[in-house]
Amino acid sequence: MSERLMDWLITTDHTPASQATILLVEDEERVRLALQSFLQRWGYEVIGVGTVEEAEQCLTGRESDNIALIVSDINLHPNSTGHGGYTFFQRWTAEHLDLPFILISGDHTVWDLPAVRSGAVRFLAKPFNVYDLLAAVRSVLKE
Repeated sequence: MSERLMDWLITTDHTPASQATILLVEDEERVRLALQSFLQRWGYEVIGVGTVEEAEQCLTGRESDNIALIVSDINLHPNSTGHGGYTFFQRWTAEHLDLPFILISGDHTVWDLPAVRSGAVRFLAKPFNVYDLLAAVRSVLKE
């Protein structure tokens, strides 16, 4: 390997430019860990939680100032017909207008939710390609 290439490899930062913190709310641990790992590889700090209660603790705790984006599943309990993630989105965006959300769900009925139907919130239907998530994150964060 050439000396110039070695110098470039040593002195060049190969991490992505973004250091934004994402709060990931997903009750399926396997999915949460996979998405968290993927986003971290792209340079994002990711706080992964499984419930709305844990998410709200993060948002009211010391981490809150650093959170740039929330990615939340709409249905946060297996086999649930409730839309806890959507209610969480509504509550927090009403109080914090500048806190962006991306909602995700594998439930086809969520297309009828007003913010999803109108396009007021970015939405990804499961299963989605992780690069579609990355593109949505970059778009929402204006990167």
